[in-house]
Amino acid sequence: MKSTNLSLGAKLWLFIGVVMALLVFTLVFATQRSSAVQSRADLAFETQSKKTNLSLQWSGLVETQLTRIIASAATPDPAVDELFKAQIPATSARITEIQKQVEAIGLNAPEKTLFDRIAEERRLALLSLAKVRELKGAGDQAAAAVELKSNLQPMVDKYVSSLQEFSDLQKGANARMTDEFQAERVVNNWLTRGLVLALLLLLVLGNWVLIKQIRQPLRDAITVAETIASGDLSVKVEVNRRSEERRVGKECRSR
Repeated sequence: MKSTNLSLGAKLWLFIGVVMALLVFTLVFATQRSSAVQSRADLAFETQSKKTNLSLQWSGLVETQLTRIIASAATPDPAVDELFKAQIPATSARITEIQKQVEAIGLNAPEKTLFDRIAEERRLALLSLAKVRELKGAGDQAAAAVELKSNLQPMVDKYVSSLQEFSDLQKGANARMTDEFQAERVVNNWLTRGLVLALLLLLVLGNWVLIKQIRQPLRDAITVAETIASGDLSVKVEVNRRSEERRVGKECRSR
């Protein structure tokens, strides 16, 4: 059906219906995008928070563990070994558990490279520690001290440094994620503003079209009426609408 065949009331209601549909679309679109971004942000920050907390626990446990290990390896006093006898294996098991949890969460390429390096540094440090204990057990405290100073301590320093680097990497990831999601929220805000602006332009354009469709037939009818009123009954009235304008035209033609 052509728009010219619609009544004025039908045109108005059609226009209102289109505007309302677009308004609902804008609201649904903006809400869904905002909800989607928020859901992804919540999940990402929850995962990253777990990884950051685990890395901090890991670093703290390693520093405590290494203090015990070095104290135990550096002294010939069996009382020190006895003091840390149960604590060192328990803490070592906890560190291994945290390593597995961090890996299970998921690592990106830089994190995976650093994680593998940390695992290797830990393995080498444990091998050096085993050698120190073996030398101590054999009664060679001097050789154990040399192994501690030349191998174990440098390995421990590298291990702790890599753990700190891993923790810093997690902090950097948190900052990047915050910036990325903030940028996405800004894009969503601009998209919503763009849709609202388009809707306003449509309102202006629609009003202009409706006014034009109403005004022109009325002008034509006035012109015909004035012509007839002046005594010229030969004027022809074009009637090609099924609307209020058509009825007006018919009335003018019948005069």
